[in-house]
Amino acid sequence: MAGIVNENIVFPVLDLIHRELRKFSSTNSSSVSPLEGEPSVTLYREHIKDPDRVTGADLIYESQWKVSIWLQFGSEDEDDFPSSVGYDHPDYEYYRYYRLTQVTARTFDAEGEAMFTYNIALNYDDEGRLTGTNVHRI
Repeated sequence: MAGIVNENIVFPVLDLIHRELRKFSSTNSSSVSPLEGEPSVTLYREHIKDPDRVTGADLIYESQWKVSIWLQFGSEDEDDFPSSVGYDHPDYEYYRYYRLTQVTARTFDAEGEAMFTYNIALNYDDEGRLTGTNVHRI
């Protein structure tokens, strides 16, 4: 199944988000960054087809700042699938429900106010290979 390679993307993506947010917060603050240190992590598993799949994580820092990361899997739009994948293809369910398509990271201050949000869309080519991302700060 094509999903095995894509499943390995999740944790490196989370690590990249964690490092980038720490870098961003340390350059925008003259004092100690609220995202310093190693966070406590809470994992969420809310996938409609796989109760063991991680779909989100909260990273809670000593400063009580929180980074909430949510992963979106699959697509209802078959135009997003590789050209060879139709309803009767063996990997159809993978592309419909399991392929990582978007990551949303939202940072909250100690009072729970949203500070910034990033939406990261994963781009795939016509063969289903990851080609890059589009990152939008909201």
